[in-house]
This record gives sequence, structure tokens and C-alpha cells, in this order.
Amino acid sequence: MNGKELSRAFRYGLGRVLVAGLTRLPPEVGRAVGAAAGRVGWWTVARDRRLALDNLRHAFPEADERARRRLARRVFEELGRNVFDVAAWPRRSPEYRRRKLRLEGVDHLRQALATGRGALLLAAEGFRVQAVARSLREPRLQRWLDGHRRALGVRTIPRGAVSGTRAARRVLEEG
Repeated sequence: MNGKELSRAFRYGLGRVLVAGLTRLPPEVGRAVGAAAGRVGWWTVARDRRLALDNLRHAFPEADERARRRLARRVFEELGRNVFDVAAWPRRSPEYRRRKLRLEGVDHLRQALATGRGALLLAAEGFRVQAVARSLREPRLQRWLDGHRRALGVRTIPRGAVSGTRAARRVLEEG
């Protein structure tokens, strides 16, 4: 194992230990810690910080650099909160889950599923559900995340690949 692989293995192991510990915290504390981790990520992960700023330059060309940097930092903080939410979700009680999820349009979903042609379920705000996703650079983290999603009943379809497009179509055709 070379130095880069060793560093990735260490970060992965450390991340898994931290996530396992964080998921035992009360939600408000875990989300605050997640936001703090996002701030640390903003300052320490230069590649992703540059990518976020570049994307925001394209999305908001009228905004000044200071406003884009502020927004990018908030994005990193929200990502930290989201990591906590997703990692902690399986540990939450059914009562907690019911309080946090608001389902609208369930009748429309049932009607679409009754056709036997499948349906796309989109979620916004609150708890984010990802079904179509890009692969991560870290294979161990990808395996963990895929397993975590499966445990939550979410099937991951790779974004961008022809096989992902075919898989999405097959899921819809199968209902």
C-alpha cells in the first residue's frame, strides 16, 4: 500500500468511526457537529472548495466573490448536516421518522404505481433522498454508502453512465 492509499484508508476508517459516534448524539447536537465538520471541510479540502466556487461562478455570475464564498461555506455546512442526518436515520425511532417526514401527493404515487409502469419519487427540503448519484472517488466509502442506502430501501443508480440510464429505465418499466 503506497502513501496515498494508506492516507485514504486512514481517512475512511476515521470517518467511519466518527460517523458511528455521531449517530448516537441527539439530532440537534449531531447536526451542529455535522455543520462544524462541513466548515472544517471548507478550509481543508481545497479541491472541493475550488470546484464549489467554480460551479457558483457559473450559476451566479452576477454575484460577487464574497457572496459566492459565503454561499459555498453554507453548502459545505449543509453537507455536514446531511451526512449526519443520513447516517443517523436508521437509528431513529419510527415516531421520530414520522414527525420529520411530511408526505404529500401519496395518492398520486399510488395511482402511478398502479399502472405497473413505475414512478419517480422526488424529495425536496428536509430529508434528501438520492436515487441517482455519481460514484465517489473512494471505493470503500462508495460500498458503505450503497449498503447504507440499501438498508434504507433506496436503490442507487449510477449517474451519467449508459448503464445507469438503462437501469433507471428498467426500474421504471418494471414498476
